[in-house]
Amino acid sequence: MAAQQLAAVWDIGKTNTKLALADMASGEVVASAAREFPSLPGPPYLQLDTEGRWEWLKLELGRLAEGRRLEAIAVTAHGACATVVDKDGLVLPVLDYEDLTPDECEPDYAPLRPDFAESFSPPLPGGLNYGKGLFWQSRKFPDDFARAEHILSYAQYWTWMLSGVAATECTSIGSHSDLWAPKQGDYSQLVGKLGWEKLFPPLRRADDTLGVIKPELAAEMGVNEDVRIVCGIHDSNASLLPWLSRPQPFCISSTGTWVINLAVGASLDALDPARDCASNVSIANEPVASSRWMGGREYSRLVGSGNKAEAGVDDLRAVLSGSPVLILPNQGGQGGPFQGLPDGRVELPAQLDDRGKAAAAALYCALMLDVTLDLVASAGDVVVEGSFGRNELLLAVLASLRPEQQVYASADQTGTTNGALRLVSPDLPPPGVRRMAALEDPALVLQHRERWRKELEGIKTRGLT
Repeated sequence: MAAQQLAAVWDIGKTNTKLALADMASGEVVASAAREFPSLPGPPYLQLDTEGRWEWLKLELGRLAEGRRLEAIAVTAHGACATVVDKDGLVLPVLDYEDLTPDECEPDYAPLRPDFAESFSPPLPGGLNYGKGLFWQSRKFPDDFARAEHILSYAQYWTWMLSGVAATECTSIGSHSDLWAPKQGDYSQLVGKLGWEKLFPPLRRADDTLGVIKPELAAEMGVNEDVRIVCGIHDSNASLLPWLSRPQPFCISSTGTWVINLAVGASLDALDPARDCASNVSIANEPVASSRWMGGREYSRLVGSGNKAEAGVDDLRAVLSGSPVLILPNQGGQGGPFQGLPDGRVELPAQLDDRGKAAAAALYCALMLDVTLDLVASAGDVVVEGSFGRNELLLAVLASLRPEQQVYASADQTGTTNGALRLVSPDLPPPGVRRMAALEDPALVLQHRERWRKELEGIKTRGLT
C-alpha cells in the first residue's frame, strides 16, 4: 500500500492560530493543534504577536510531523494585514487593524485613496484598509520604513519566512487594501503615487510553489528538507476555493469572527462602499462582489461568555411570543453595513436563559445575513460554511427569510483548512452540503423582520447612519 501523503496547513487568524496535518488524497485531518495569540499593546502601537506564533508553529509542526514525511506546507491568513520586511525580517511590528491610530493620517491619505470604482475598497477605520495602515507607518516611522525591501501581505509573510522567497498574491492584496484594482487585475494607482512599485515582489498564484523549506528550518523542526512551500491564500478565499466549480451565480457565506459573503457571478456595479461592500479577488484574479460584518464576534457578545447552549425552534418561539425583543447593530465594533451605529440597542427580557439568549442571537444574525446578502444582490444557492454553518436555528431562520434562494450548510468542519489544502491537492472533491428547511411557521420571524427594518429605517431618517 502506498504511503500516506501529508501536507501541513497553517491557518493564521487574527487571534486564533491553527495547524493541521492532512491527507492530501482524502482531505482528512490526521493531527492538529491550536492556540490563541492575543494582540500585544506595544509600544509603538497595537500589534500582532508574530514572534509568538512563529515559535509555536515551528515547535508544533515538529511535534505533529515527528516520524512522518511532509510533502508540502500551505498557509492561509486573515486579510487587512501587511508586513514590511528587509532581508533580516520585520522592520516594523505588524499593525493590528483594530488600532484606530492610523486614522490620524486620514486628511493626508484621503486625497491619495483610489476611487471606489477602481479599487472597490471602501474607506474603513484603523488599519482595515492596509494601504492606509502602511501609509501611516511610512509617515510615522520613516527611518524604519526606509529600510523596507518588501511589502508582503500576511499569508505571504509566513511563506517568505518558510521559503525565503518573496511574493505578491492577488487574493491577499485584493482584500480591501486600496492597493489593488480588481477589474484590471493589477495594482491600483495608489502604489505608483506612493512610489512603492519596487517594494512589491513578483505576482504569483496562491497555489504556485515558491520553493522548498529553508534547510535550517527543516533541521530545527526535524522535517524532511524537500517540503514544498506554496504561495498562500487569504482566508475568505480559502473558504471560497472548494466551491468555484459550482454553477454560477451562487454565494458562499464564510463565517467566523467576520462573516464574508462572496457572491460569485454578481455584478460589482451596485456595491455600496458606505455599507462595507467590496470586491474580493478569487485565486484566478477575478473580482468577487462581497459584503461583510463582524458576525461571529457579535453572536458571542450577545449569548454571553461561556454560553454553549444550542437553541431550537421552541426557544425562538418563546422569545418572540414574550416581551418585545430587539437587537440592533452594531454589536461588534468594527465594519459592517451600519457603521454609523456605534452602540446598537439590545432589548431582551431580564429573565432570558442561555437557550433564549442563543435563540435571540441566532435571529439577529440571520437578519444581518439577510441584509448583507441583499447588498451583493445574492442569487442562486447560498452555502454557509464555518461556525454559522453548524447553527441549525440560524440557518432555518435564514431559509425562511430568503425563500427565493436555497440555503445549504457545508458539511465540512475544517473551514479554511480544507480550502487551503487545495493549494496542494486541487483534485479534492467539493465538500458535501445539507439543504436547510425553512421554519414550518415563519410568521413571527417575518413580522419581527418588518419591525426590525422599520427601526433601522427610523434611525437612518434621524440621520444617525
